[in-house]
Amino acid sequence: MKAYDLKPTDENLLNTLKDDTIERNASIFNFIRILDSLEDSCSIALEGNWGSGKTFFVKQTKMILDALNQCSTKMDEPQKQAVIDVCKRSNNGERPNVQSHVCVYYDAWKNDNDDDPVLSLVYTILQDTNSTFSFTKNVSFPKVAANILEFFSGRNWSGLIENLQRENPLDALKELKNIEDLIAEFLDSLLAERGNRLVVFIDELDRCKPSYAVKLLERIKHYFSNDRITFVFSVNIYELQHTIRKFYGDNFNGGRYLDRFFDLRISLPPVNLEKFYRSINFGQEKAHYYSVSKEVIKIHRFELREITRYVRILKIATHNMVSTNSSYFNVENSIRFCVHCIVPIMIGLKIADAENYLAFIQGNNSAPLVTMGKKLPRYFTSRLSEVTEPPYSIANTLEKIYRFLFAESYDELISVRDIGNMRFNMDVKNTLLRVVGLLSEFTTTDID
Repeated sequence: MKAYDLKPTDENLLNTLKDDTIERNASIFNFIRILDSLEDSCSIALEGNWGSGKTFFVKQTKMILDALNQCSTKMDEPQKQAVIDVCKRSNNGERPNVQSHVCVYYDAWKNDNDDDPVLSLVYTILQDTNSTFSFTKNVSFPKVAANILEFFSGRNWSGLIENLQRENPLDALKELKNIEDLIAEFLDSLLAERGNRLVVFIDELDRCKPSYAVKLLERIKHYFSNDRITFVFSVNIYELQHTIRKFYGDNFNGGRYLDRFFDLRISLPPVNLEKFYRSINFGQEKAHYYSVSKEVIKIHRFELREITRYVRILKIATHNMVSTNSSYFNVENSIRFCVHCIVPIMIGLKIADAENYLAFIQGNNSAPLVTMGKKLPRYFTSRLSEVTEPPYSIANTLEKIYRFLFAESYDELISVRDIGNMRFNMDVKNTLLRVVGLLSEFTTTDID
């Protein structure tokens, strides 16, 4: 089975840039222009909801900046040239004239078990800049800082390292040289070799433990004030505020606190959904089923990650029943109606709101189906109109269908209910639940 969510692999990053699959290339290049215009230290919050593609956006930005940095050795020449070709297409055939950026990607969530973020951040800078220097992450930061300086400057720090063996190595270090100066010297040495500015992309901060998130922000502000460093935090700002309040208390103003750290707040742009749908071969047949499915996506405001999950589940559950080549069911058949109009609603609910999904299948919440009545394709509304009873309302007919399926029990006296050419009974309900549960006879693993 094919997964539709795009993992940020080099291949996917490059192919999505080439095809501009979700129409964000222009925004990426605008963002690069902002980064290139900075002349002093700057922290940027790149805001977007969870699953909206923030990681993909910053990794594509990093890929482009790496390709444009002639000192970078992070990609082979064919890959670098492919990225540069994309840049030229977006810049009137010319290679963009930007300064050399040394880029580092730091996943804060993967490191939030560390005692001090500075150590893992410096370690990531070393690893991501292809340094041959290595050290274990459980070494104390002062000793690591000394080794970093010795590696880049060639100076003898052995006397300092000996002092670090004392009972309080941090005090010993401060007696000889301030940590801020050590880090500044390390970064200056790095930039002297590799580029004009350092851009550190901090990802997943809003998923970290509150104590680690606060410590990382504080450490960056305190220790990384070099005028040639830009920090880009890709965050869900509302979730990050919630994280900050967990640390300082519910009455703490998380928004004002974050304003201390972010010089700019930039919002991730929306994607071109129709172009994205085409890239995953979804909805191009213009079938009624797809109209309902796309409306469900709008109603729940699904982000990219949720859309890919939703589409995959839909195809697994119903592909054999909605294929344009399938003539297994008559259009008026109740099961076919359920598959086209109710299954997309149920799967959307299952992803977006498990509590409401449970209420729906237990017969306690008809709203998701009745509300959809205004959005159903004309093909179905015209047929529902033919069988609508007084008071004449499609909403009333949908309410009746819902009641037949979920709100009323079937017994020996009333085993079936009919609405026009559609017949509802326990078998229809059970088939519907099996389809949504991905265990029906129509479930397929052969999806493109």
